[in-house]
Amino acid sequence: MRSFAPPVTTRFYAGVDLHARNLFLVVLDRDGQTCFARNLPANPDSFLHAVAPFRDGLLVACAGKLVLLDRSTGKVTATIPTGARVDEMTYDPGPHVAYCASRTGNISVVSVGAGKLSGLGEVPDETGTGDITVDPKTHTVWIAYKKGGECFVQPFTPAK
Repeated sequence: MRSFAPPVTTRFYAGVDLHARNLFLVVLDRDGQTCFARNLPANPDSFLHAVAPFRDGLLVACAGKLVLLDRSTGKVTATIPTGARVDEMTYDPGPHVAYCASRTGNISVVSVGAGKLSGLGEVPDETGTGDITVDPKTHTVWIAYKKGGECFVQPFTPAK
């Protein structure tokens, strides 16, 4: 589900479901069409080979870290720890900031620079927030979560 049109500079989104021996990789284009969906061995070579056609500016969040790939070589140029159980991440191209929702009550906020990632902190949020997106025009971060029997979508405001 998309709540806004991604910026024209965004070409692909990737999601990874990582397990001990294998991973399931899905790559979507900016229109939400599946470009790649496959089970792969859980090793860096398999992953990097699979994302090679899509890696122009690719950020990947999984297994408790955010990974930045070099646009020309596909090599990992930076990694940074994120909250446990990161299920989804979003990137705001204006201020070059990634937000990683972890479902554990924290959102990891990361500055993305040329070949480097810098942690801006863990921001407390509603436990269960795993769905996150950003409006690149207003820079408003939107979250979705379930509490009790109800579901909520709201602009991100750190929990008190």
